Amino acid sequence: CLKALSFVALSEVSRRQLRYIITHSPICQLLFLLFSKFFENNFEASRKTAFLSRFCIFNNLSVLFIVIVLFLNNTLRGENKAVKKPKYRSALRLKLGTAYYSLARYMLWIKLRRQFSVKRSEKFLPSLYFEHKTILLRKLKDVDMQLQHNKITNLKIAAECLNKITVYPGEIFSFWYLIKKPTANRGFVEGMVLKNGTVDKDIGGGLCQLSNLIFWLTLHTSLTIIERHRHGYDVFPDSNRTQPFGSGATCYYPHGDLMIKNETDKTFQLLITVGEEYLHGQWRCDVPSNCTYNIVERNHIMKSEYWGGYSRHNELYRQTFDLSGNMLCEELVVKNSAIMMYPPFLSESRLETTEYMR
Repeated sequence: CLKALSFVALSEVSRRQLRYIITHSPICQLLFLLFSKFFENNFEASRKTAFLSRFCIFNNLSVLFIVIVLFLNNTLRGENKAVKKPKYRSALRLKLGTAYYSLARYMLWIKLRRQFSVKRSEKFLPSLYFEHKTILLRKLKDVDMQLQHNKITNLKIAAECLNKITVYPGEIFSFWYLIKKPTANRGFVEGMVLKNGTVDKDIGGGLCQLSNLIFWLTLHTSLTIIERHRHGYDVFPDSNRTQPFGSGATCYYPHGDLMIKNETDKTFQLLITVGEEYLHGQWRCDVPSNCTYNIVERNHIMKSEYWGGYSRHNELYRQTFDLSGNMLCEELVVKNSAIMMYPPFLSESRLETTEYMR
């Protein structure tokens, strides 16, 4: 019963802590030693069995107390945050929900329309803040490569909407406010999208790669991210991953937006280009940066959920350094939780097979 309770209540890290406390704690070892001496010297044979039963109950209650303490401690730290089982939504409810949140988003755009960045500067700002690139074509298991090529078409159209946008002090960059609704009339084609943890296709699919890139670029600047939506599902294993899990931002028109505010006294410029092999992005500024940024991952865990699935969690911290390499501060920027759509803890042979299939 205690094993079952600890498996449900605690993560794998906490279970290792529990096993260590029971088997290696000097206090536990001392208690067992004192009890054995006391047991041998003070009890007759007829009373030993009854006392041993009472002691086993006391010992199990002590372990239960340790389980509860670890559970409460890790809950306060966010380690035991459960991911709810995905709920089935009817087609009608999905349409009504989309209509409601879309209307709320349009009203928000009207309210903030004077703060949105819409101006472009054909002249590049002088200082490069941060740049990054991501590969365009990836061979994914059970995914039609034509959807990958269609994604490039969608990225080129969206890049034209965002390239050279200038974000002045006090302004807000909105991903969907600038791109508008992706439709076939504007040249968008069917690309890969993720719906409820499964691969599907839709007009404008693949634009998440662009929002992922912009989010990662922004984490390395002094700009403030005021809206970002994490991916609810972790669909593919970490094969050749170069960035931490959860370092992207999903997008779905119009209410799944990526919004970035310039709360500094500097002017920033976003450059987006689609090359032959890579999607390139840059944040440039009118003045040189006086610090650099580094993103580190902490508290990464994979855990089983009470409803039978697996979930993945981590935290991303941003470290700020001066130009001499001295750390100025460290701050939590993102907490991620996602439902895993593949079996975790693969063996090496299974991992190699998965990589070959992908």
